[in-house]
Amino acid sequence: MQKEIDVDIQGISLSYGKTKVLKEIDLQIEQGELLTLLGPSGCGKSTTLNIIAGFLEQDAGQLFIKGKKMNNVPSYKRDLGMVFQTYSLFPHMTVYDNLAFGLKLRKVGKEAMDEKIERSLKLVRMNGLEDRYPKELSGGQRQRVAIARALVVEPTLLLLDEPLSNLDAKLRHELRTEIKRMQNEVGVTTVFVTHDQDEALSMSDRIVIMNDGKIEQIGTPTEIYQNPKTEFVFRFIGSSTKMEGILTEIRDASYVVKLANELSLEVSKDNYLSDAAPSINEPINLYIRPEQCFFLNETNQNKLDVVLPATVSQMNYLGASWEVEVQVIGADQKISLVTQEVNEHVKVGSEVEVGWKLECMKISKSAI
Repeated sequence: MQKEIDVDIQGISLSYGKTKVLKEIDLQIEQGELLTLLGPSGCGKSTTLNIIAGFLEQDAGQLFIKGKKMNNVPSYKRDLGMVFQTYSLFPHMTVYDNLAFGLKLRKVGKEAMDEKIERSLKLVRMNGLEDRYPKELSGGQRQRVAIARALVVEPTLLLLDEPLSNLDAKLRHELRTEIKRMQNEVGVTTVFVTHDQDEALSMSDRIVIMNDGKIEQIGTPTEIYQNPKTEFVFRFIGSSTKMEGILTEIRDASYVVKLANELSLEVSKDNYLSDAAPSINEPINLYIRPEQCFFLNETNQNKLDVVLPATVSQMNYLGASWEVEVQVIGADQKISLVTQEVNEHVKVGSEVEVGWKLECMKISKSAI
């Protein structure tokens, strides 16, 4: 059963002078989903959110919320809840009064107001702190109040603009779990802006990857990570080792690439990330993710398509795993691994063999 569309963005563009900030963005946001706009600084994600919120007006294109055209409709008439990274609480008001502010503007009666505020504070697990002022709360508590204030008016849309960026790592992890729980419980359609890929992957129903004012890919977290459609998406989400080579042969379903160490690899065309097809003798980049690389052992020795001798050059302990960098013997190539399989034979300076399956490799045209 197809879900209703709460937000429909059709060909929206925006320029500041000669600089195009958004380039004909098309996006539909489904009812009840948590959709994340993800990308580097300056990619247009906050601009897109501000257009949805009504803080900016696009130069071209149409915006619909719940089927109603929103071009030139002021923000206060769009039935939105907004949470910023700076909390934006009224410092001279108690928690109760901060939540009551929007309800009073909507002329909600005292009894209904008390019920809504109590319900919203319970939702963010801040009940009992109604009489405190923002200065008496921790950063995490202030952000919970900001979320409760946005939800108490029961908005059509909840817009979150980098709401966790000012918090420490542990609190960010805790609150992103809480935000997803609250969003599921309330069922409000939510647009979340972040530059943090961990937040996006862990919280989102769908992710919109943005770059240079345009959308690179839209998909579930699993689709974005496992099946990137462009080189930018692959390199932006997660980490990878890049290997440079030359295309020596084009077959029906694969490309054959010779690396600098004379190793030739046959890589599926399904894993090609560039728009234009490559040509023979053209520079090519190959990529492999650290978690897809393994130390050769008795268990996997017949399962890896590529095996290279290497020397361990660096090891970083991450708690649940190790981040290991190795230098390929006989080639100017370093490879990164993330693994739990570290024993007394794996240490800086020791010789090892590392490998991976060819199906895991991604391929693209070199920018050179």
